[in-house]
Amino acid sequence: MASPDSKRIDNLDQISQLPESMILNILSRLPLEDSARASILSKTWKRFCSLYPILYFDHNLFALQSLVAAKEGGGGPDINQIRDMFMDHVDYQLSGAMLLDSPIRKIALTVAINDSMYFSRVDKCMELVRQINVEDLCITVQSADFMSKDVIIRSSVVYELPLPLLASKGLRSAYIQGCKFGYETLIGDPINKYFSLQRLCLSHVFMDEHVLENLITRCQGIEILVLDKCSVEIEFLTLSKFPKLKKAVIRLQASKFDIIIVDIQDTNLECLKCYDGGHGTETEVLVSPVACAGIRVLTLEQDTYFQSDLLKDITATFPLLEEGVFYDPAIDTFKAASTVLRKLTICRYPLGLGPASDCMEEVHIDCPSLTFLDCSAYKLSELYVDCPKLREFNYSGSTVPDRVFCSPMANLEKSRCNISTYQAYDTLSLVKLRSFLIIIIGNATDVELNLKLPMAKYEPEKVEAIEVSSRCNVHLNLDLIDDNVQNVAVLMDDLLWIIRPTTFTVNCKNYYVVEYLCENLVKKSQDKICGEQICHPCWLHQIEDFQVESSLDISDIKENLASLQEQCRAIINRSDGQVREDKICFKLHWCNN
Repeated sequence: MASPDSKRIDNLDQISQLPESMILNILSRLPLEDSARASILSKTWKRFCSLYPILYFDHNLFALQSLVAAKEGGGGPDINQIRDMFMDHVDYQLSGAMLLDSPIRKIALTVAINDSMYFSRVDKCMELVRQINVEDLCITVQSADFMSKDVIIRSSVVYELPLPLLASKGLRSAYIQGCKFGYETLIGDPINKYFSLQRLCLSHVFMDEHVLENLITRCQGIEILVLDKCSVEIEFLTLSKFPKLKKAVIRLQASKFDIIIVDIQDTNLECLKCYDGGHGTETEVLVSPVACAGIRVLTLEQDTYFQSDLLKDITATFPLLEEGVFYDPAIDTFKAASTVLRKLTICRYPLGLGPASDCMEEVHIDCPSLTFLDCSAYKLSELYVDCPKLREFNYSGSTVPDRVFCSPMANLEKSRCNISTYQAYDTLSLVKLRSFLIIIIGNATDVELNLKLPMAKYEPEKVEAIEVSSRCNVHLNLDLIDDNVQNVAVLMDDLLWIIRPTTFTVNCKNYYVVEYLCENLVKKSQDKICGEQICHPCWLHQIEDFQVESSLDISDIKENLASLQEQCRAIINRSDGQVREDKICFKLHWCNN
C-alpha cells in the first residue's frame, strides 16, 4: 500500500503523467544545459533526458519573439542585429551538442538570409552540424531569390549547401530546401559513400549534372527519394542507380531540356509519384513489366508520359496497385479489375477541348475493395462501376455517359458530381441527367452537385414523375446558360423533386431561376399549392421551412423575396457592362429530413 507521502508526491508531479511525446517536445525547446539539469528531477525525467533530444531553430519565430520583447521594453534590435543574435544562438546550441557527443534525434534549422555576404555564417552552422551525430536533418535557407522566384536556377543567388553535410555521422533522413549544390561544394570532399542516409528530400534545389551524379554515386542506401520543384541540368534520371530505392516522388523543372526522361526499368519501386514540374517541363517514364509488378502506389500527373498500352488494363500491369492516380492517359478505354485496389483517380480531358478522338470513351471499374473513385472525362460514352465498398464517388464531365451501370453502393458516404457543358440540353438529356444523379446520390449522406447547363426546349409531358426517398446534406450549385422562363419551371421542378437539396445555390444572373423559386416559396408560405401528392410541382408539399442567404444588401430576405427578385433583375440589366457574381443560397428544410 502506498504511503500518504508517496501519494502526495505523485499528486505534485503531474507533469510526469503527460504523454511521452509531449514531454519530449518540452525538452526539445529547452537549452541543452537546462535539459541536462532536468534529468536529476526524477527517474522518469532521467529516462526522458537520455532519449534523443530534438533541436528546433526557426529564424522567423526568433525574430518575432525578439521584436515582441523589444516592444514591451521599449526600443529594440534591427533586422541585422536579430540575425546575428539568432546565428549566435544556433552556434552556441550546436557547439554544446557537439561537445556532449550524444546522438541527436532531429535538427531543424530555418534561417532567413537576404544578403549573400552572410552566407558564411550559415557555413559555420553547417560545419557544426556535420560533426554532430544527428538522425534527422531539416535545413531551409530563405534567401531573396528563393522567396521571390518559383524555380532556382544556376544564376540564382541562394545558399550553396556543402554536399559533405549529407555524410553527417548517423544521418538517416535529410530535408533540404531553398539551396543549390554546386560543383565547388565537392572540392576537398573525400569520395565516401553516405551509407547511413536512407531518406533524401530536396525542395526548390538546383543541381548540375556533376552534383547529381556524385549524389547518386554516394547515396547508395537511399530508400526514399523526393525531388520537389528541383531544377536540374540533365536529360536522363536513372533511378535504378539507387539499388535500395522503394519510393520516388519526382517534380522536376528542366534547365536545359524540354523533357526529362525518368528510367525505372530496373528498379524495385513500391511507390512512384510523378508530378507536373511546370515551366513547360515534360516527364517521360521508361518502364518495364518487371518494374511495374511491385508498384503499390502510383501517381502520373499532367505532362507525364507513360507507355500507353500498359495503362489499358492497370490490373495486368500493376497487380499489387493499391492507390492509383492517372492524369491524361492516352487511351480510349480504361479498365481495372483488382481485389487490392483501394483508391483510384482518372482524369482525361483533351487539350483545349479538342476532337472527340482525344477523349477517353469507356471506363470499366470492377474492384471489390475500392473505397474512393474520382472519374473525370470530357465526353464519356460508357461508365461501369462495380465497387460495393465504395465510400466516396466523384464524377466530372461535359455530359452524362450514354450507358451507365453502377452496382448498389450501400457504404457510399460522400459523392460529388460536376457537369459543365455548352451543348444543347433537351428533354432526353434531362431524363439521362436525372437517372445519373439518382445513381450518384445513392445513399450518400454528403452530396455536392455542380451543374452548368445551357437551356433548351423541354417537353414536360415526356418528363415522367417518380417517387423518391429523402436525402441528407445534398448541396446543389446551379448555373444555367441562357435561361428562359419557359423551360426553367420544368428543369427546377424535376431537379428539386429528385435531388431535394439541403442547400440550393444559384447565381443572380439566373434571374428566372431566382424568380421561379421566390414565387413558389411565397405560395408555400400562403399554402397556395395543389392537392396532388406525386407530381413535380408538389416538391413544395415536402418543404417544412426555408431560409435565404445572399451577399446582396437585403434585410430579412425570407420576408422580402420581392426585393430579392428586383435586385437580381437590376443586376442583369446593368448598363455599365460589369458582371457581378453574387450568389443566393436557399436553405430548404424537407419534411423527411
